[in-house]
Amino acid sequence: MASQSVADHWNLKPITWPPSSPHYKRIITQNLNGPCSLIAICNILILQDAIHILPPDRSSVSYEYLSSLLADFLLASPSSPSPRDLSAALSRLPDTQRGLHVNPLFTGVSSFRASDSDSGELQLFSLCNLQLVHGWLPDPASPEHLALMRVQDYDTAINLIVAAQDIAARPDPRDPPSPINPSSDSHNNIIPSPQESLHNETPILISAPAQPHPGELNEPNPSADDSGSESLDPDTATLRDALLIQQFLETNSTQLTYHGLFTLSTTLDQGLYPFFRNSHLSVLYKHHSPDGTPSLWTLVTDGNFAKEPAIVWESLEDVDGGASRFVDGNFLPSSTAGGDFAGTSAEQALQDAERKKRPQSLHSDFALAQHLQAEEEALARSVERLNINTPRKPARAEPSSAAAESSRAKAASTSDLKEKKEHDLKKKPSCVVM
Repeated sequence: MASQSVADHWNLKPITWPPSSPHYKRIITQNLNGPCSLIAICNILILQDAIHILPPDRSSVSYEYLSSLLADFLLASPSSPSPRDLSAALSRLPDTQRGLHVNPLFTGVSSFRASDSDSGELQLFSLCNLQLVHGWLPDPASPEHLALMRVQDYDTAINLIVAAQDIAARPDPRDPPSPINPSSDSHNNIIPSPQESLHNETPILISAPAQPHPGELNEPNPSADDSGSESLDPDTATLRDALLIQQFLETNSTQLTYHGLFTLSTTLDQGLYPFFRNSHLSVLYKHHSPDGTPSLWTLVTDGNFAKEPAIVWESLEDVDGGASRFVDGNFLPSSTAGGDFAGTSAEQALQDAERKKRPQSLHSDFALAQHLQAEEEALARSVERLNINTPRKPARAEPSSAAAESSRAKAASTSDLKEKKEHDLKKKPSCVVM
C-alpha cells in the first residue's frame, strides 16, 4: 500500500504565471502512471485561477484530492449546466484515472465526436469552459483528404478499414472453387488489420476505443467532392478509401500533421487549451511575444523536472519534437533540457543535452593530443639535429625517450578519457513518459 500511495501522488511545481510577472502558480507534475487528462484539465484551471490547491504549503496531490477538487468546481459552475450534462460530466471523472476515449474529426482542430449517447467526455471539457483541440488534419492537397472527409472521424475511419478487410477476404465468384486448407494463411488480403497497420496500438485512444455505432460506417459527407467515385462500385470505393486512410494513419502516427500545426497556429486565440496528441493530453499555450509574433508551447509536466524552475514550456514547432526549445516561466531560454512530449523521456532529454556537449569536449581532447604529439615530434627533430653534429651518446638520448614516453602516456590518458566519456553516454538508462 505504501508504494501505491507514493505512485498515486504527484509533486507540485511553482512556475511564473502570468509570464514576466512576480506571481507564481503551482502546477501538477506527473510520473509514468499519471492520469494525463485529469492533470491537464486541473493545470489549466489552476493557471486560470479557477481552482486553488490548499493549503499553500502542500507539496503533492493525490488522485482523490484532484477528482474531488474538480467535482466541486463542476458542481459550483456559474454556467448552471443541465442536470443531464452535469451527470454526464461527473460520470466521466473516474475514467480520467484510466484514460478518456476521444474521437477527433479530421475536419477541424476543435472538432470531436461524442463516443456514446451521453457524451460525457465532451461535457467534461465543456463544463470546465475548455476547448479541446488537436492537430491531426490532412493536407487539403493530399490524396487521402477526400477519403478522410467522407468518414470525417477516427472511429469511422477504423470501421472502414475493418470493412475493407472483410471485403478483401471474400472469395471472388468468378474464381473456380478451390480446396480450403484451414492451416494455410491467406495472402490475398488487400487491407491489413488495423492492429497490424497501426503497429499493434490504437493511435487515437488514451484508453480502449468504444464500440462503433451502427450506421456510422462510411458515412457520406455531402460537402466533400466525390469525383471519381461515381464510376466505382461500393466495394471498390471502400477498398480505395481504406488504403488511403490507412496510409494517412501510419504516416502521421504522432497524431499531428504540419497542416494541423499551421491551423492551430493561425486560428487559435491566445490562451490555454487541452491538447490531444500521441494518445496523450497536455496543456497547449498560444503565446504572443512582445513584438506580436505568435508561437505554440506545451507545459512541461514531467515529474523529473519538478525541481527545475528553468524548465517550464516546450515549443511546438514540428510534428516529432526534433526542433523543440525549452524556456522558463518568463519565456527565456532554459539552461537545461527536458520536456513533456511523447516518445522522449526526461532521461533521454538529459542524454541528448550531454550528447550536444560531446563534440566540443572531444574536440578539446583531440587538440590536446595534437599539441602533445607536436611537442614530441619537435623534441625528436632537435635530438636528431644534435646527433648529426655531435658523437652519439646514449646517455643524452634518455631524456628524449623519457619525454616521449611521458607524452605518449599523456596522449594515452587523453584517449582513455574520450573512451570513458563515450562509455558513460552509452550506459545511461532510458525511460518512457506516457
